[in-house]
Formats: sequence, C-alpha cells, structure tokens
Amino acid sequence: MIKAFYSDKSFLKAIAGFSAIEEVYHSKNKRLSKDLNSSMESFIATFPDFKSETPIYILHSLGRFNGATRDLNGKSYLMFGVDLMAKYHNWKNDTPFFHHELFHVYHEKLF
Repeated sequence: MIKAFYSDKSFLKAIAGFSAIEEVYHSKNKRLSKDLNSSMESFIATFPDFKSETPIYILHSLGRFNGATRDLNGKSYLMFGVDLMAKYHNWKNDTPFFHHELFHVYHEKLF
C-alpha cells in the first residue's frame, strides 16, 4: 500500500514543507473525526440508503490529495489527506467537502 502513495521525493518535499502547515494540520486532525461523523449523519439523512463498508483512513497524503477514493489490492478505500486539507481548506465548514467525498463512495456502489 505504501508504494501506491509515497516515494522518497514526495516524502522529502512533505517534510520540508510541514512547518508551514503544522499548526493548521494539528487543528484539522484533532477535529476531523468529529466533523466527519457529523457530516456522515447529514449525508445519511439525505441518502438513507447509503450503507458503506468502505474503510476510511485519515492520513498525511504527502501532497497527493485532500480527499480521494483509491483501489488498493482489489479493495476500495476513502482517504482524507490532512496535509492538503490544512493547506487548501480555509473555509469554516468542511461538510460540503465531506459530502462530496462520501458521494463518490455512494456513487461507486450504484455503478
């Protein structure tokens, strides 16, 4: 799984740039599970047939994505890259972003 995301180049670049996002990274990471769970509840209220067995991972993507679905070894995963969320998400509410990513999972099951 590691090779699918990381390379020496991306690792070194992420380490070099981490101090610029560190404070926001820790803040986002601290509240991400709570915010995601709240967003999941409102998503399910809109799409009550949403039943996902897709594992969700919260990680440092080393500059690869803020949110993404990825197939690894024949299994689909929903992943949130806190590093790019910290870098680019300057809005107060991540719910629309989470709904967007959850919709990818919902959509995947329909097609």
